[in-house]
Amino acid sequence: MSTSNALVQALPLLVSRYSKLFGTTVRMQGTSAYTNGSVITIPRLSLEDPTVARLACAYIAHESAHIRFTDFKAKKKYFTGKPDFLKEAVFNVLEDCRVEHLIAKNYIGVYENLELLDNYYSKEWNCFIKSLDKAPVLKVICSLLLCYGHKLMNGYKNADVRARQLITYLTKQFNENDIKEILVKESDLKDLKNTKEVTVLTDELIDMIYKLNITKQHLVRNESKEIIVSAKLKEENTKEQIEEMKPLELAQEQLKVFAKEDSTNVTPSKSASSVIEEFNIGASSAREDLGKFATSDLCKEGRADFINEVKKYYGFSNSLKQKVKSYVETYSRSAEQGKKINARKAQKAILGEKSIFFKREELNDFNTTVQILVDASSSMLSSDGLEYTRMEEANRVALSLALALEGVSGIDNMVTYFPGETAEFEDALRYGERAHFFAPRFDQRPRGSTPLAQAIYHCLDNLKKSGNTNRHVLLILSDGCPDSVINTQKALKTAKAQNVEVYAISIRSEMIRKIFDNCIVCDSAEDLMTKAHKFFKELFDTKKRPVINQAA
Repeated sequence: MSTSNALVQALPLLVSRYSKLFGTTVRMQGTSAYTNGSVITIPRLSLEDPTVARLACAYIAHESAHIRFTDFKAKKKYFTGKPDFLKEAVFNVLEDCRVEHLIAKNYIGVYENLELLDNYYSKEWNCFIKSLDKAPVLKVICSLLLCYGHKLMNGYKNADVRARQLITYLTKQFNENDIKEILVKESDLKDLKNTKEVTVLTDELIDMIYKLNITKQHLVRNESKEIIVSAKLKEENTKEQIEEMKPLELAQEQLKVFAKEDSTNVTPSKSASSVIEEFNIGASSAREDLGKFATSDLCKEGRADFINEVKKYYGFSNSLKQKVKSYVETYSRSAEQGKKINARKAQKAILGEKSIFFKREELNDFNTTVQILVDASSSMLSSDGLEYTRMEEANRVALSLALALEGVSGIDNMVTYFPGETAEFEDALRYGERAHFFAPRFDQRPRGSTPLAQAIYHCLDNLKKSGNTNRHVLLILSDGCPDSVINTQKALKTAKAQNVEVYAISIRSEMIRKIFDNCIVCDSAEDLMTKAHKFFKELFDTKKRPVINQAA
């Protein structure tokens, strides 16, 4: 048996062992590793590569370390209130280093895999080092805390070298003693006993970071990457006002940029922006058979009375239902047609003769398959300062549209969420089911990454179940960028080859325009219902099939 095959076969055993030890389940999806305390999610990897298979083991070990040694109640209490991305980043760095030290100390064989994980992304690290002048300075500081923390707690070989590289760079930007004091304070990590003590050290380090003499130059040098000084800052502040801003204010402005790049809680050996793209486009593909990791399941039901959430939208739904019925009836006239009339039979038409053509053609009923894909990634937790989160609004839209389509002869409908609780995608509504009876499945919560490509392929596979359908429509509700843009583009090409019409509605994300030809962008989740119904009505206009790419 080859080493590769041995690792592939050993992984399920490892998963089973960790599940029993920590009372958790493991799923493989997306490009990030994280845990909520009961479920471990690791990236979608090609297990045929022995090195990559060991990475899977390392991801599981790291997230299991959090389940074993992180106090999730203390963490939840610490992050109560408004999102603070610097606080989240510093806390994750410290806690990651602490729990990796503990699990390597308690379980034989774990250290080697964790060090492999730390060293594996050397290519990405070298690119990062070459572009430090274009990187947000707060990201560089957090990277230093990560490398120095690994050196202190775990002694990884590359950690010391990487820390020295960042120290050399930062001491040219700031007072050398200030940087040294931050690292001396981080050394307290060695004596911390629990998560609560980590939160205290996090606050102390953040205070020291804010006291650094962050200046305008630290911001302006990033303009070439178009990610640092926000448009609002440029428009609303004159040059003099920017220069007069205090270091704390400047640091908070840069947090907005840092949040865009690294707002996901991922395993520390890579940032959220350094996704494992090479796995998706190389040995592994988005369609790779990963056994139980790639199976589809039904969405777990939420509130039993969830259908009441869309009562106020019944007017929208009924209006759309009438539009769809009219559309279907227009194209569903079953009749005969031909080019030449048989004169002898035509004379008998008055007596009821219907077959009057020499060559007759039967017009089949016109059927339409509508598939709705709903983004359930972590970013959908955002409320944009409104009453409901993006996820809550998307749930209402999906159910409202499904109710409008149900019961219309000639219409098949399916609704899928990605990711699911146990797989990369889960169905809220399958073909032949009525949304009215399965409304609780639409009451979903945000979780995990954005495996859009896999979800699209799932829908394309399900088209086979719809029979001889004349029109296929795929509608995607999302608020951000998929895990793999490359694989999503491949999936969209496959959809186009199969004559599937793909449309997308995004919540406050212009990125969608770079991926989809036919799309609209909503200003807020609050506008989603109105814009979605208007958009859907245009799709069922009997006079035209619109190509939409405009701001809603």
